Amino acid sequence: MNIRRAYYDICYGFRNILRWLPTIWRDRDYDWAYVLNLLEVKLKHVAEATEREKHFEGWDTDLGRQRQCIRLIQRIQDETAWDETNDKHTAKWGQGTLTSQGVQYPELSPDQQKQEWEERCIMLDEADRAVDREWAELFRLLRDHMREWWM
Repeated sequence: MNIRRAYYDICYGFRNILRWLPTIWRDRDYDWAYVLNLLEVKLKHVAEATEREKHFEGWDTDLGRQRQCIRLIQRIQDETAWDETNDKHTAKWGQGTLTSQGVQYPELSPDQQKQEWEERCIMLDEADRAVDREWAELFRLLRDHMREWWM
């Protein structure tokens, strides 16, 4: 190992420690969301390097894919698909009251409550499918393109 390389490794290593310290400090081993957080931070670093360096033809396409992965991770973490689906349901039925028996709508007739419940079940299935599509798209992008991103 030459001295110039050792100096570079030490400087880059300290920079990485400082850059990753907040992420590692907040990391926990008991929840999948922390795994996604690590991946999100790494993808942000890669995207920043891709945009800064522009070393290769098609860098802008790779940058777009990297940012799409970051957006998908954020949507999954924020439960955006569920919120969007629930907002449509709430727009139709109003804001129910959460009780120990679930969400209640005292102003609705029994028939309306039954219809609301049926639509709520459909809404939850739609939200689950939307989240599944986001996970699938995230891992498809990673599977198909991540090995191309490392410069």
